[in-house]
Amino acid sequence: MNRKEFINSIKEGAVKGYSDFKILPSLTIAQAILESGWGSSQLAEKGKNLFGIKAFSNWRGERITLPTKEWYKGEECIVNADFRAYESFNESVEDHNKLLSNSRYKAVRECSEYKEGCRKIYECGYATDPGYAEKLIKIIEENRIYEYDNNALSEVAASNEGGKVLKFQKLCNRLNIRDYEGKALVEDNKLGPRTKSCIGKMPTLKMGSRGAAVGFVQEVVHAKPIDGNFGPVTRNCVVEYQKTKNIEVDGIVGFETWSAVITL
Repeated sequence: MNRKEFINSIKEGAVKGYSDFKILPSLTIAQAILESGWGSSQLAEKGKNLFGIKAFSNWRGERITLPTKEWYKGEECIVNADFRAYESFNESVEDHNKLLSNSRYKAVRECSEYKEGCRKIYECGYATDPGYAEKLIKIIEENRIYEYDNNALSEVAASNEGGKVLKFQKLCNRLNIRDYEGKALVEDNKLGPRTKSCIGKMPTLKMGSRGAAVGFVQEVVHAKPIDGNFGPVTRNCVVEYQKTKNIEVDGIVGFETWSAVITL
């Protein structure tokens, strides 16, 4: 695939990394490019591993052993190492997001600008190459990858417009819907992984449904009146909403529509 195709193949996962964990998409994409040679490295081709993530003793998935460059006391050397192997590039991006979500990379997740993010990820020990940060910055600027950061920031801002996320958190707590640890949501209007984990637990809504969840959806899709009753008017508004978001048009608020309602 060419460079544009390569970026397109991983951009969705990179943007999701920002909405879930606040990892700048430009950083994820640039790392994938640098570490994998635009997806052409032996590790990328054989193991679908775009980021050079190694397989240590705690890794339970597939692995592949390949020679790799390391820097030791300021000198470059070649060593054999075990790397994680995946089924697809998308799986590799997802694992990268999870890796950077741990406490070691807290400073990276706090960055709102790509140059700072590139420097912090080196300082956090992701790579041993002393020129790592500057190489990432060059890739981002030459390919205008920073534009994906702007898009991600806009999407998060839109999802928080009018306190929509806060209202969703309040709704979950009202319906006794808990996060992935079984805890009530903190009502902070932030679309983090705990809040997003509740999306799949929301009830399916269709003609005849009633209650607070219906009222929430009516507000988002601009159905009137907002009365908590899922009737023909609400269904038509849901259909129009589904069309604008390019998701399945069925007039039913299932997982895909709930996801769009909360995250888009």
